[in-house]
Amino acid sequence: MAKKAEDKAPEEAPATDLANEFADLGRAMRDALNAAWNSEERRQLQTEIRSGLNQLADEMEAAAKKIRDSEAGQKVESKAKQARDDIHSGKVGDEMRGALGSALRAARDAIDKVAESFTPMEEPGVEFDPIDMEKAKGKDK
Repeated sequence: MAKKAEDKAPEEAPATDLANEFADLGRAMRDALNAAWNSEERRQLQTEIRSGLNQLADEMEAAAKKIRDSEAGQKVESKAKQARDDIHSGKVGDEMRGALGSALRAARDAIDKVAESFTPMEEPGVEFDPIDMEKAKGKDK
């Protein structure tokens, strides 16, 4: 009995070699980037950007000089020198150490208050036993 046309399996398309397709895409991208990089448009844009950045730097330098020479600029410079001297003398470190100590004590006090606010359980529960660091050190020896 002869097979009908609809009973035939469809012809399979040839398998695509994905590795070759990726390689071709990579080459095309490389060629496009090379063409863009070596173009006259890129060179003109680079020249414009370089010129613009030089002008920006000149303007910024002029503005900085104007600020440095102003009374407000002199005050800022003086304060900056004072801050630098305070840092070098250790004054800032001492102040920071004191402030950090106060903050840590305040945090500890707040945690103590929270812990005290809990109502104890009527049944004995598992009690938290913090590690005694001195005992722990002795065990290692």
